[in-house]
Amino acid sequence: MNTQLRNQHIFLWLIIAIILPTGLLISTEIPSSYLSNFDNSKATSDVNYYVEGNHLTFQVFHPFKAPTVFLYAIEKNNKEHFLGDVTAKGNFHFKIPSNTISLKVFDQHNKISLIQLSLKR
Repeated sequence: MNTQLRNQHIFLWLIIAIILPTGLLISTEIPSSYLSNFDNSKATSDVNYYVEGNHLTFQVFHPFKAPTVFLYAIEKNNKEHFLGDVTAKGNFHFKIPSNTISLKVFDQHNKISLIQLSLKR
């Protein structure tokens, strides 16, 4: 390595040493509260479900903006049963209790209920 290459090498490492920590500091200052701006007014049109006996097929047409969205089955005595994660787009199949009266879509990150669906049997 000659002198010119050595100087360029040192200069590039100094730039990396300055830019990398600065980028990390800037990225950690981004608030996660942007997830709380979820508009669930059209969320019910983005999901659908079918019940056959004790089997539930839950369809999500557009993925939720929240990072973790869980589906719960609610029984007549208001007992909640965790069914699974429905964050992504697709069809989800669950076995539900026979006395389930409604479904709740819950945003686990912000601890809010996104959708409450009365079960049609």
